[in-house]
Amino acid sequence: MFREIQREDLEKRISSGDVKTGTGQNQERSLSRPANTRWGSHHKTLLRLEELFSTIIKVLEYIQDEGIEDVKKHQAYGLLRYFHTFDCVFYLHLMLLILGFTANLPLALQQKDQDILNAMSLVESTKRELQKLRDDGWELLMAKVASFCKKHDAEILIMEEDFIDPRRPRKRTNITNMHPYKVNCFCTVLDLQIQEFNDRFTE
Repeated sequence: MFREIQREDLEKRISSGDVKTGTGQNQERSLSRPANTRWGSHHKTLLRLEELFSTIIKVLEYIQDEGIEDVKKHQAYGLLRYFHTFDCVFYLHLMLLILGFTANLPLALQQKDQDILNAMSLVESTKRELQKLRDDGWELLMAKVASFCKKHDAEILIMEEDFIDPRRPRKRTNITNMHPYKVNCFCTVLDLQIQEFNDRFTE
């Protein structure tokens, strides 16, 4: 079923011009189970999730509507709700951005012919890219998130609006959405990543 829906979705995307055709392109794709210790594997899995998002939604909708087992129908319902939230799209693209800079670093450092000077240069370059992302990457992230939300009919939050705590929706928080998403998440996660680099790779 997954492959059939994926094929139909791909045909529509090719017809609309969203996907280009050519040798080696549009091969059958599937979600893979990421290896526990390989960041590159996690990055590839998240890229597949982003690419197959529409297909996954259709499969979950089918299970929710046509499924036989109530447990699986309930699970599909829960996943559908989450996949259409702003949080899901925001965290997905935040991880894609960060792993896009860091996923290949461990592989490069493990190469036998990698000398110490080149290795440290690669580490410093990655640190600079992460710092640049931390300082100037918020608008880029939000543009990607907004575009994805619009394309897939997911929830969109206005950063300047008041933040509503889902645990206490009636209580005023006196902060905007910008604080939990940019300050508490985006900046904090990148600060931790940069600090991890500083701790592991000293001068």
